[in-house]
Amino acid sequence: KSVDAGVFFASDPGNPDILHNLAVSLDRLGQPRLAATMYRRALEAARSQATQFDVAAVQRRLDEIEPR
Repeated sequence: KSVDAGVFFASDPGNPDILHNLAVSLDRLGQPRLAATMYRRALEAARSQATQFDVAAVQRRLDEIEPR
């Protein structure tokens, strides 16, 4: 059974793990600009909430798809 990621996002839009999962999905779908936006939002949310993902790894991936 397929689950729409938007349902989870809408239920808790500030959850860093949901934002990260959405970013990874967009990244894998070849949507780097949208993925970068979600990675940034996940990192921002991770400043105030515990996460299940590696913040340093997310920052490295963000730097790869969005060089400064």
